[in-house]
Amino acid sequence: MNNQREKLATLQHEIWSDWVRHMFEVSIANPDGTFTIPSKYVKQWQHEINTAYDDLTEEEKDGDRKQVDKITRLLDSE
Repeated sequence: MNNQREKLATLQHEIWSDWVRHMFEVSIANPDGTFTIPSKYVKQWQHEINTAYDDLTEEEKDGDRKQVDKITRLLDSE
């Protein structure tokens, strides 16, 4: 059980790291070390945050599905 927990925690960290990396890639680096998120992404992400999964578009759902696929592959390999 503990081994599976650590594998899932490792995967969760990879998923989180990918997300933060994406945020930095689409944001604007400022000279003072801060980042500015373009308004189109702020609007998109606020919409997704405030929308139930069932009400997302199929394209929006695909992002979540890809993350679940990673988890499923790890659990199936046990």
